[in-house]
Amino acid sequence: MLVTAPAAIAGLIEVRGVGIIRLQPVTEATLALLVDLVPLPEVDRFPATRCEDVLGLAVPSIALSPFEASAAAKLRFALRAFSADSVPAIIRR
Repeated sequence: MLVTAPAAIAGLIEVRGVGIIRLQPVTEATLALLVDLVPLPEVDRFPATRCEDVLGLAVPSIALSPFEASAAAKLRFALRAFSADSVPAIIRR
């Protein structure tokens, strides 16, 4: 599924503590992962695999605590683990 930004905010991103900055926008991107930003106690150590329905498409979903120093690394690992051609994939229970 391809997604696009609304024209009014295309190319803009809020950087906490810096403000809103302008970047070169991409015209469209593949929706690959949904991320719920939650407090650390709400993140399970070994979460069950979750998917959310987005317009009839099952999209992998994870919970992530955004203020952990490792948040960006965890996001990159999750994207790789849930990609269609990942090796190795997340171990399924």
